[in-house]
Amino acid sequence: MEMVTFKKSDQVEVCSKQEGFIGSYYEGTVLKQLGPKSYTVHYKNLVEEDDESRPLVEVVLGEEIRITERKGFVYYVSWFSVEDSSGLG
Repeated sequence: MEMVTFKKSDQVEVCSKQEGFIGSYYEGTVLKQLGPKSYTVHYKNLVEEDDESRPLVEVVLGEEIRITERKGFVYYVSWFSVEDSSGLG
């Protein structure tokens, strides 16, 4: 299976491995890739334990990350064109 790589600014979801939250996904943004298998992620809705005014930023493994699905967008592909059916235009 091919390893997916992420780049800076990718909108992602991180799977929790913390007891009581296993399998839960949290939205975030990739800040940078640290190595072949790890990334720094800035969470959208999680905050630092010691300062709740600061968003949580942590290092996570690539295997814990998936790309965020774009809600509201469906694309129909044919041999000759791609049509946007998001209803936005």
